[in-house]
Amino acid sequence: MTAHKYDTKQAAWRQFADKQIFIGDLADDGVRKSMGAGFASLHPGDVMEWVPSYEEFIVVLSGTFTVDFEGGSVTAGPH
Repeated sequence: MTAHKYDTKQAAWRQFADKQIFIGDLADDGVRKSMGAGFASLHPGDVMEWVPSYEEFIVVLSGTFTVDFEGGSVTAGPH
């Protein structure tokens, strides 16, 4: 097994739609398509609608992040 350490400087940053939402992808062609990794920066009130085609986890460093899904929603706070 190989371990990798990443930080925001290694991410491929792009803007999501016309909002102040920025996604920093870390996954490349060497990573299975069933896995995703990256960073995101969202401003309060911005909404990002997407349905991932892979397993995903979200770590909230500051503020709150709400995921809406069929049957309800979940809000996470820092850490």
